[in-house]
Amino acid sequence: MIIERKSTVTGSIIPEILEVLSAEFPITDLYNRDLKLRQPLGIYNVSLMTVLASFENVLDEVEKFLLNKPFAKYEDLPDEWREGFHEPKLLVNQRTLLYSLMEHMEDCFNILKCFVPLPSPDPLKRTKKAYCKHPEINDCVTAVAPYYDHVSNIVNHSKHNQGRIKTFTISTDTMLMPGYFIESCEHIKDPVTGIITWEVLGPSSIIHTPNRDTAFSFARDLRFHFVNIYLVSMHLAVAVNKLAGSKASPRIIDHSKMASQLLSVARRIEKLPNYFFRDEVLMPVPTVKIIETATTTELRLAYPDPIALLPSLDRGKKYMAFVSYRGDAVSVSIHLPYML
Repeated sequence: MIIERKSTVTGSIIPEILEVLSAEFPITDLYNRDLKLRQPLGIYNVSLMTVLASFENVLDEVEKFLLNKPFAKYEDLPDEWREGFHEPKLLVNQRTLLYSLMEHMEDCFNILKCFVPLPSPDPLKRTKKAYCKHPEINDCVTAVAPYYDHVSNIVNHSKHNQGRIKTFTISTDTMLMPGYFIESCEHIKDPVTGIITWEVLGPSSIIHTPNRDTAFSFARDLRFHFVNIYLVSMHLAVAVNKLAGSKASPRIIDHSKMASQLLSVARRIEKLPNYFFRDEVLMPVPTVKIIETATTTELRLAYPDPIALLPSLDRGKKYMAFVSYRGDAVSVSIHLPYML
């Protein structure tokens, strides 16, 4: 899927749903008051501003980290990248980004709910399944389900299973590849007795399938999430247009500040080195590209990008992996990504 947004059309750098929601809908056809929610445009504005601020905070730390020279030994790892009594700032910011993306997905569903009557007077029966009886909503939910499931698996595991985010960096003599993984405590059977005897900390088998042998590079991860903001917006715009587009009246809203912030984040993501981890090279490639001329600015987003070329990694080079752990006074075994 390729999305191209050009500044030659008013406000077109912004996600498509912002243009749709900028129209004025008859108040009698909106149900946000029954749900005690903002109007749909307000919901999306607040949600997107939160997500963009989270992107900026993560980028601040990743860019700072990439200023370091490649590491030759653990002692070279910057203090702010190690886990001590306090978590590294990057991990705190990355968790906030993931949580804000999960909230964004819920906010997008709340926007859909604003355009249809309550399915039941009983709040407990106003389930996603009940709302999905509307084909427009069901089509949108189905289209964004792969991304929703990806984010919700991470966030739910982090919230409910103490799935801590761990930094993971690969270094050669010429480059750094910073990333992270989501931790879990796996219980392993003794291959001889069949009795569970080992507790091993490492990448979660729920998230890092199939062998707990992977991680997320920031180079791919930040591109992936940014592109999906626009992909989700596209599906949301289709659904809202089908539900209420014929009843909308034109309204001019100035989105220039939002467009400027989006472009700023996009430029920073585009500049990240596109060195992906071993398994990610085989995955669909997300790309964020800005094309500027004397008169236009174009934001080109693709996932998967059919023409993207990733730099090849020299298999003959020496690669070093760095991870930082805080002890819990009990666990003694650790499994690292890409060590199989």
